[in-house]
Amino acid sequence: MGFKNEVRTLTRENRNKQVVRRGWWARQSISAKPQNISGAIGGPRERFLVSAPPQLSRRQAEIYRYARGGRFPKFDDSGVVEALLSYMQNVEKGVYALRMTIDRQADGIIEAALDFIDETMAAARDVATGFGVTTLPDPPTPQDLIFRMTYWGDRQAAVRQALTGRHFMNRASQILARRS
Repeated sequence: MGFKNEVRTLTRENRNKQVVRRGWWARQSISAKPQNISGAIGGPRERFLVSAPPQLSRRQAEIYRYARGGRFPKFDDSGVVEALLSYMQNVEKGVYALRMTIDRQADGIIEAALDFIDETMAAARDVATGFGVTTLPDPPTPQDLIFRMTYWGDRQAAVRQALTGRHFMNRASQILARRS
């Protein structure tokens, strides 16, 4: 029965003097008819109204889970899928006469994966510092990240062969050495 008195002492600020944005107190007047009022709760009523916090986007949720020790976010880029399929076709055909072409294709795929890893790690570090985590799990290699993409279907064996092939591995190690 002392709830009304307690409500009056509460403010919209929490212990750290930060404004609470998802809830507010409201007064509701109830008519004085006997069927609407119990003898114990006469007069206006106090209600705490709450709205749900905003929902995280898929990417934000994956970064949050990773920062808390979960799996590294998935890399979903249709441009990388098309580039890898084109690269695989050129390598399967043995088009090594166009060495610069397959070098550029491999470099573009690896650079896109490394950019995604760098962006994700920076965002995860920002999230992790918010709740006191100092170290994050190691990110996957570009090849592992690309292979985890969900687009491969029945081409998984060919993708695995392309990503672990000597040419792709050499290009990846050169780019990693250059970026370090």
